[in-house]
Amino acid sequence: MGFSVGMLLLAVLFVTVELPPLIREKQFYPSVIYFILLTIGSILLVLHGLDVKIPNPLDLVSYLFEPISTSILNLFK
Repeated sequence: MGFSVGMLLLAVLFVTVELPPLIREKQFYPSVIYFILLTIGSILLVLHGLDVKIPNPLDLVSYLFEPISTSILNLFK
């Protein structure tokens, strides 16, 4: 639990250091992208720290492309 709290505090520190200059320079699109990516990364890091099983994205890719691969292999047999 301490790991998760520490990572959230570190994410808040990053936001307080990096976000104000972006907003001050009126770079709203990069600041939104920065905030979204930092939020996603923080959520994944906290879930990993709490030992929540996070699915591997490569499993989805292999699931989607397996029928295509099989049909191409059958075509060349």
